[in-house]
Amino acid sequence: MTYRSRWARTVLVGSLLCPALAGAQVAVAPQSHTVKTGDTLWDIARMYLSDPFLWPEIYRLNTEIVEDPHWIFPGEVLALPDPASLGAPIIPTLTEDVGAGAMTGPTVFTSSTPTRAAGVTASSRIALRQPAPPIREWEYYGAPWVDREGGPRGSGKILDAVAIPAIAVDVDRPHVQFQDRVYITLPASAMPEPGHRFLTYRHGPVLPKLGQVMIPTGILEVERVGVGEASTARVVRQFDEIKLDHFVMSMDTLQMPVGGELTAVELGVTARIQWMRDDPILAWVQQYVVLDASARDGIRLGDRFTFLRGRVRGPGNVMLPEEPIAVAQVIRVTDRGVTAIVVAQTHPAIREGTLARLTGRMP
Repeated sequence: MTYRSRWARTVLVGSLLCPALAGAQVAVAPQSHTVKTGDTLWDIARMYLSDPFLWPEIYRLNTEIVEDPHWIFPGEVLALPDPASLGAPIIPTLTEDVGAGAMTGPTVFTSSTPTRAAGVTASSRIALRQPAPPIREWEYYGAPWVDREGGPRGSGKILDAVAIPAIAVDVDRPHVQFQDRVYITLPASAMPEPGHRFLTYRHGPVLPKLGQVMIPTGILEVERVGVGEASTARVVRQFDEIKLDHFVMSMDTLQMPVGGELTAVELGVTARIQWMRDDPILAWVQQYVVLDASARDGIRLGDRFTFLRGRVRGPGNVMLPEEPIAVAQVIRVTDRGVTAIVVAQTHPAIREGTLARLTGRMP
């Protein structure tokens, strides 16, 4: 646990037990927050308002900056509400139907009315506890995917930052920040105009028998198309640290699934987790994972996988049944692999090699 999260928890508990402490926090509350890598509205509300469930109040004040409350980006300056105007903190009541994922904030897909399906297994039922949410645009474009080793052919590159320092210094600038202007070479097949957008990405690890993971880092918007020279673009979205020499590719069109209630799948396709974004010690809700299934297995955007601990022998040599660990929604599909994002979790046991079974299919 980071220093910041420990401090936020102390403030939250202290505010509930001692009104004077809450008042002291209000007196020094800042009026804005500059988003840093890894921030969420949930964390910001917990830090400044002593209650993460007040994140909608921050979103309400910043709708001109934040297009989707599930995605905020480094460099954005968010106005903060006056804590004194929000009243007492909201104490959430967890129910069995809400599930473990509810405590993670606005990015969790949960419902207080679970969908019941007669005659399905426990692992199928956990995948059907709520209607399938739509695929969010920035979750899709920010999701890693499995491609051929070496990545897409004909990609362009980020060459250099446009900014010219007032004083010449011999300092390497490997990083690019939100709203920076950069020089790029365009993908070989691109015929862009000003305003067209491109995805930046870096190479991830090679997964045996699958391919190589491509990790999106941001989105560029073309400002000037170069003829016989570099083009100029601006960083308009940032998913990860963007560096010079990162690759540039055309953005594919996201074909949104229809949505609605999932259809239960019995004895669906099985796979294993082959890779997890950022190598977490403990994966949690919103973690991206890559599975060794593919479009050739009939997997589609929006389908659900349930992660399971398989049957094992317990005390007295008695066989213990499968135990659902988490549910993940398919967010990217190629002919080499499937990328899913964890949307609900009951056990902190997600790791490489974990069994995954298709338990819910989009209509």
